[in-house]
Amino acid sequence: MYIASITFQNYFRLYDKLAGMTGTAMTEAAEFMDIYKLDVLEIPTNVAVARKDYDDESIAPSAKRTTPLPS
Repeated sequence: MYIASITFQNYFRLYDKLAGMTGTAMTEAAEFMDIYKLDVLEIPTNVAVARKDYDDESIAPSAKRTTPLPS
């Protein structure tokens, strides 16, 4: 019985085309070209994004809280 191993990079190199959805592929396009010799293609959504982005909120450290937390 033989046990073989292969890295993700070498496994993906077995294929001419790859497909998937990710939010980071465009920012790593140079790495995909360098490692896998593959272009990254951005396909825009067919519907406008409905999500509303709000500013980040921060909570004061516990020593500065004035109202007790519910128990």
